[in-house]
Amino acid sequence: MSLNNKHLNVKSKKLNIGALNVRGCQEKHQQTIIAKDDLRNDLDIIGISETHLKGQGLEEIHTTINDNKDAPKHGDYLLFYTGSETNTHHGIGLLINKHLEPNFERISDWIYAAPKFV
Repeated sequence: MSLNNKHLNVKSKKLNIGALNVRGCQEKHQQTIIAKDDLRNDLDIIGISETHLKGQGLEEIHTTINDNKDAPKHGDYLLFYTGSETNTHHGIGLLINKHLEPNFERISDWIYAAPKFV
């Protein structure tokens, strides 16, 4: 299916997107739990609020689930995050399936922009 716009010629594809208020995910195991839920629910992108992560950064998360008798399912994700430079309150993040090849720029503690999204 293709979608034509006056300004862009875009091929559309189905993306599964979710949102989650985590009330803190400073520890690697907390980030892995979120990635496992992402994988389990076949989500491509999760918008995360209240990460409580300081500054800005990028984390790679590799995870595997084996919930039933099927073969294990593997997922590779990138966690883009931004928050205050001075405290661990607030903060947002985007957990994105690595196959989407995301590229983001920080605008503020609360805003990310995707100038190029492949």
